Amino acid sequence: MCLSNVYNQKIDEEHLLLKNVQSIRAEDGRLFFTDLLEREHEFEGVIVSADLINGSVVINMGRD
Repeated sequence: MCLSNVYNQKIDEEHLLLKNVQSIRAEDGRLFFTDLLEREHEFEGVIVSADLINGSVVINMGRD
């Protein structure tokens, strides 16, 4: 199982939004992330990059 961390704008601890994300779904400008405990988290934004080997996803929510 591949799990990822989700960051806003750049990969560093200050921008960490979620840990242990197992699935991502995009719908109408919204991003839905489901974590290892099956909790769903919703953000408005776009995916900037996804490095599935190293387990990181960067999104842009339009704020720093």
